[in-house]
Amino acid sequence: MSHTQMFTNPLINADFPDPSVIYVSGDGYYAYATHDEFSPTINNIQLSKSDDLVNWSEPIGALIEPPVWAKTCNKFWAPQVVKVADQYRLYYAAESDTKDGMCLALAISDKPYNFKDIGKPLAQVPGSTYKMIDPCFFYDVKSGKSFFKEFKGDRIVFRGSKKHLYYWHNPFFHHPALLHFTVKVKIGDCLGL
Repeated sequence: MSHTQMFTNPLINADFPDPSVIYVSGDGYYAYATHDEFSPTINNIQLSKSDDLVNWSEPIGALIEPPVWAKTCNKFWAPQVVKVADQYRLYYAAESDTKDGMCLALAISDKPYNFKDIGKPLAQVPGSTYKMIDPCFFYDVKSGKSFFKEFKGDRIVFRGSKKHLYYWHNPFFHHPALLHFTVKVKIGDCLGL
């Protein structure tokens, strides 16, 4: 006989937009969400934990401190956490202290919490609030490659990297560890269909 747990929505009774959830074996579920002026956390990405996907902790901050380039930021949007080898990577969008548009960003940790930003944005389109938002990492089981999706205003861009997207190349950001190649993606291939 199966056991069904009853619950009432909302499960997290707070402003918790753009959520993403990961499962950590032996530790439970972690949910990450956008921070804005309505969020219960202070200038941070929201984090809530659950053992059963029904009962969630009060949201706390996922970053141990604000990024050095976004100390006054009150916009941390669309976070996603992935585990690569023994490292948890938190991809997100945030507004820099220059108030010159949203940036794609990365914070890392050896746990699914206490993330530390890498010290600079991954990418930015100066002067444009909505050109660098909604990052999303995924792994193509068919090709064995990692991909990164970003929303750039009027289009979605996919980027691939043999370095599992620690950094990637685009026309607005340059780093010596970058690797760039063009990727044509069919969604069925990415899902292993």
